[in-house]
Amino acid sequence: MRLVDPLLDGGSGAIGVDSPSTGPALSQQRSRSESPPGFHSRGDGAAAGPGAEAAAAEPVARPRPSFDRLSVIVACRVRPLSRRETKATGDVGCVDVTSPTDIFVDHADKNHGFCFHQVFGPKETQTDVFVALGQPLVEAVMSGENAAAVAYGMTGSGKTHSMIGPPLPDSIRSDYVGSERGLAPRVVELLFAALNSLDDCYRAKIEVTFVEIYNDVVFDLLLPRKARIKVAAHEDGAYVPATRVPCTSAREVMSQFDRGIRQRAAGATNANAASSRSHAIMRVHVEINNRAMRTTQSSMLQLVDLAGSEQVSKTGATGTRLEEAKHINRSLMTLSEVCKRLALPRRMRGLVPYRDSMLTMLLKNSFGGNSRTVVLVNVSPFLDHSSDTLRALRFGAEASAIRNKPKVQRRVDYAQLRSTLDALETDIAAQELQLGHHKALLKQLARASAQALSSRVKSTAELRVLYERFPVLRVLLPGVVLSRYLPKGIIIRILTFAGADATASMAGASSSMRRICADDRLRQFHLFRMGALRFQQLRRNNLATQEMIRLRGQGVRLVPAKVATKTGAARSAGPEADEPDPVAVAVGAR
Repeated sequence: MRLVDPLLDGGSGAIGVDSPSTGPALSQQRSRSESPPGFHSRGDGAAAGPGAEAAAAEPVARPRPSFDRLSVIVACRVRPLSRRETKATGDVGCVDVTSPTDIFVDHADKNHGFCFHQVFGPKETQTDVFVALGQPLVEAVMSGENAAAVAYGMTGSGKTHSMIGPPLPDSIRSDYVGSERGLAPRVVELLFAALNSLDDCYRAKIEVTFVEIYNDVVFDLLLPRKARIKVAAHEDGAYVPATRVPCTSAREVMSQFDRGIRQRAAGATNANAASSRSHAIMRVHVEINNRAMRTTQSSMLQLVDLAGSEQVSKTGATGTRLEEAKHINRSLMTLSEVCKRLALPRRMRGLVPYRDSMLTMLLKNSFGGNSRTVVLVNVSPFLDHSSDTLRALRFGAEASAIRNKPKVQRRVDYAQLRSTLDALETDIAAQELQLGHHKALLKQLARASAQALSSRVKSTAELRVLYERFPVLRVLLPGVVLSRYLPKGIIIRILTFAGADATASMAGASSSMRRICADDRLRQFHLFRMGALRFQQLRRNNLATQEMIRLRGQGVRLVPAKVATKTGAARSAGPEADEPDPVAVAVGAR
């Protein structure tokens, strides 16, 4: 299916092939003497070197990344300098975007270079970001794979602006319209456009959940008053029993999104007047039922707006804000450590610390799981933020080395399939009964024809020629002795009618037998498939039982999910976080 961008007039929805220069993120250093002229970027995103004005006026040939060869796409976006920053240092920044895939940051008298799949300068618009990153997400979801978009960066770097959009008045905020709306509402719009273009044999079901992680505790944002919820450990990271709200349009989804945003924790710091103090995770669950093939395809779109990392010495956080900053920095540090481990070969990876933070538990599916993930690293060009910018770019470099294992999640409705097989068996029985009735009539016709012809037909050379012209009579009338005479015209009519009737009956019998054989092969195929799936389930249960026996032999106490109440007990009971758990362990939100 080709998805066309509904936001651009005449825009093509086809995804371009990655250019040869697009590859995993690289980090390199070079001395200041090797820096190009005008390395520091200006506030408008144009380079300060010679010919910068002409370069800025020309459209940039931007390669569009695709999930054809990638499971994780990493992009970087540089926000413009604010008025306060321009007043403090002028239009000189610490970041230089040299190409659609390359970025350099100046820190501690060194220029650090990075190569990502996409780099957006300060002059790039919300539409540019969506065109490059939004469509691969929707195509993955429509094909039955999980997809995620994660906005990462320091506080005040533009994460929420890129993911959601700018703060709007309450009277129009729930509409999320206009050119400044973020990646999330645009992706949801494109998703519903794709669903509406499906054939009539498809039925889609959309459900939405929205949670935040505040001080390492998960809250449900879609309740009238946000409430704390308990999270249980799962092989995909964590099971979140959040409120699921059915939606039938993009406007309904964004209405629920706005409802959660209003309850999200936020506060003012020296670095950001409206700083998000929690990690926000919105999940759009998509279920597509193919009534013709009796299959159901399930996928999930995860939209994540992370809280920004911050240096307390710069933000001036105290009291509650200081406690929030500690939890935010600790969770982001754990996420960075997870990415570092996942970037290593499996034999060198060791234990991936998913359970060290509630954030990494909820994002396990997106980092190292079965999801296709887009990571948007947001950075600030302000000179005083060079260390935070360098740290964010290094995180992007680590994330780009991750290789997820996305898979299509499609299942067969065996109840409906069983009903269909029963109907086919009933039809086969009816066809067999009808075939038996036809065979009986055919035998009666053969006997009657034999008696009539044997009593009146005499053998002649001409009649023998007619007998040879109708081979079916060898089957119907094997005992006929053509020894008597009949008028020539009567014999010809008798043989012609008998031959035509016999040919039609044999053709009908042959067609019925072919249909019966085809139905029987279909039934055998589906019964064999059901048996194979049952065998796989028994094998998984056997492996899980062996793992439990092994853990008990090592003295590890296994606690069932329904009775576990403490997070610490759950973490000590579980095996390595990046391997399937042999038993579900409950983890209470701290």
